[in-house]
Order: sequence, then C-alpha cells, then structure tokens
Amino acid sequence: MRAARRGARHRPTAVPFWQLLALQLLSVLPYAFGAVAKLNSDWCFRAQPLRLWVAARLPGLAAGRAPLLAAWARLVFDALMAPALLWPPTRFSVAFPASLLFHLNQRVMCALSARDATVADVAPPG
Repeated sequence: MRAARRGARHRPTAVPFWQLLALQLLSVLPYAFGAVAKLNSDWCFRAQPLRLWVAARLPGLAAGRAPLLAAWARLVFDALMAPALLWPPTRFSVAFPASLLFHLNQRVMCALSARDATVADVAPPG
C-alpha cells in the first residue's frame, strides 16, 4: 500500500489562496465600480436616469422623492456590498442574501429575460 502511495502524484486538498482572492475580487468589482459610477450629481441630486425609468413604469412615484431615495439607497447598497462580501462574518449571512434579493427584484421590476439581463450587464448604455 505504501509503495503505491509513494508512486502516486501528490494532489493538493485545498484551493490556493490566490485563486480564492481572485474569485472574491471578481464578485466585488461590479459593486465597487457601481458605487463609484453613481458618485455624480445626476445620480445623487437629480436621480437621473432612475427618475425617467420610474416615470415610464410607475408614473405616480416619479414626481415625489421616491426616485431620489431609491437612487441613494442603491448608492449605499453598492458601496456597502463590497466590504460586506469581503468580510467573512457578513459574507453569507448578510451580503449574499441581500445581493440575491436585489437581483431577483431587478429581474421582476425590469421584466428582463435571461438574455436581456446578460446584455444589460455587459453592453454599454446607448
């Protein structure tokens, strides 16, 4: 038995740390860059283009403060999601469920098919 083990190649039983770190960074980057992209006067003070989207789908909410509150909520969500996903105590208890609920909500609110959601995430606007 030992002779068979000696001739066998050693296979690692754990994933190297750099691969785990690369996967974490890939999942955090969209939230981090999303928060940075929202740090402009159109998003923070005029809630554009969110106000236009709400006016087209829910005309009653477009005139009030709902689009502005939603814009700030999305900015805070994106800004806090990156550290929450990187910090192990909040990764699976808070960040992952919040991200899942957010993306399910986006799919229902925007009525995107799987193809449209992929194109919307990848393609530049316009």
